[in-house]
Amino acid sequence: MAEPTPRATPLEAFDLHGAYAAKESELSARLGLGGQLTDHGTIVGTGTEHGWYGFLTGFLPRRYGVATGKVVDSRGHQSEQVDLIVYDAFYSPLLFVVGDATFVPAESVYAVFEVKQTLNKDHLDAAAAKAESVRRLHRTSALIPNQFGKKDLRKDLNDLPTIAGILTSGSQWSTPYYDVLRTHLEAQ
Repeated sequence: MAEPTPRATPLEAFDLHGAYAAKESELSARLGLGGQLTDHGTIVGTGTEHGWYGFLTGFLPRRYGVATGKVVDSRGHQSEQVDLIVYDAFYSPLLFVVGDATFVPAESVYAVFEVKQTLNKDHLDAAAAKAESVRRLHRTSALIPNQFGKKDLRKDLNDLPTIAGILTSGSQWSTPYYDVLRTHLEAQ
């Protein structure tokens, strides 16, 4: 006589679309909270930066850090103030912190973001200028030791351009604004 086949327990359902919608609602609420409480631009802006900071630090792997501050190079130059800097926290400890501002070595920077309430030409131009101030900095590369004491090849930083962007929760342009945005980006 054959033994009965054990019945598989049904898998628990997971609504992936609903989970992403809930995360979007959470981020939207976090970004809009300051504007619900006050019209004070600095308070609203700081709240928005903290909202994006929380989102990025919760989303990115722990190898990547997020900071507000300036990017510096080995030749003594520094960028404009950057709202959010995504950097390599593994190879580059942050030794220079002043209050809420961090000075991040150019070699460890992966991305920079300007944070604004709304997307418009002036904000886009400001974000582009800040990105350019970072991209103009000198980046060096040294041999990287691994866990076996051997030194790995240098990173070719020319193959790793710094990503830049603007993070907003709204736009002053009417939708669809693809053509308007494209025109402004091509003019940069």
